[in-house]
Amino acid sequence: MIYKDIPNLLDSFYQNNKKKLRTGTILFGLIEEEERWHTHLQPPLSSEKIDQLMKKFDRPALNAYRTFLTHFNGCYLFDLVRIAGYVESYRGMSIEEEGYQPFPIESMQQMYARKRNPEDWFIFADSLAWECFFVINKDDQILQVNRRGKKEKSFDNMEDFLKECMNAGKFNLEHNIWFDFK
Repeated sequence: MIYKDIPNLLDSFYQNNKKKLRTGTILFGLIEEEERWHTHLQPPLSSEKIDQLMKKFDRPALNAYRTFLTHFNGCYLFDLVRIAGYVESYRGMSIEEEGYQPFPIESMQQMYARKRNPEDWFIFADSLAWECFFVINKDDQILQVNRRGKKEKSFDNMEDFLKECMNAGKFNLEHNIWFDFK
């Protein structure tokens, strides 16, 4: 299963260049000249938190996202993909811990909401590098959609989508391809 492989793959890709925050978030690939981390994984949500979050969204099929949240409460992979999660705030967080919270799923939904989007689309991720966003449809498939709302690619499931992200990230690291969003 890809979920359990992701932390180990990231360890090998970044040669153990990582840091774990008190929140449980793991940061990978320090880019010293920019003073930021290239990739980060948030820790999973409890089943109670997942149930609470899922009640906010009225969609027929969200099994792919629900399963993802049992492994990671959002992530940011290789400057390529940002998968939103549930933002938990608590007192005493450092500035770094606050900065590496997941992007709020509610904000992700609102950012790409269009009248012409099918009602069954659940928007859960985006990519500045690929200029697109990602949705889960009623069949629990992952769709890559461009900014104009046109479907560019589809994945049978979340695992296939994550494998594609990991392969693209590995390729970019091996070929020193970096993105600068300044």
